[in-house]
This record gives sequence, structure tokens and C-alpha cells, in this order.
Amino acid sequence: MVPVLLSVSVGLEIVAVSNYYEKYYSQLDGAKIIRFNGMIEDEFLGMAFPQFEVELADGDKIQLEVSRDEEGNGGGFLFGLPIPQ
Repeated sequence: MVPVLLSVSVGLEIVAVSNYYEKYYSQLDGAKIIRFNGMIEDEFLGMAFPQFEVELADGDKIQLEVSRDEEGNGGGFLFGLPIPQ
């Protein structure tokens, strides 16, 4: 478990950041990326959002976009993939 360093206000509750992210991202446990859908332009013509079709472990399919932050202030980048040849 990641130690709790900060907290954020969500509605009327205070939720520990590490606990929130643990629950949020662990929804991807056992998920399968079906396809890369491309770079989706945002409405303000900022950095495009990489978008993926993902099948969750329970069989639900979702569109997953990579953002630079939780507010959707432009597209982000995934680190850790091999460099394409």
C-alpha cells in the first residue's frame, strides 16, 4: 500500500489521494487493450489525447484516454513502452 501523503476534497468527503488512485487504477487489473484508436483532438485544439479501447476484466468495454492531469488539460504520454523501430 502506498503511504498517504496528501488528501483532496471530493464532494463533501476528504479522500486520501493514494487510496483514491489505488481504487481508480486497480480497475485496470486484468484489463486488455483491444486497440489504439488514435490521437483524439481536444475541443481547444491543444495536445491530442491518445485513446484506447479497453476490455476490463469483467468484460465491460471502455474508451481510455491519456490526459496530462485529472482535469483533462490536454493529452498526455505513456512511459514504459519500447521505442518503435
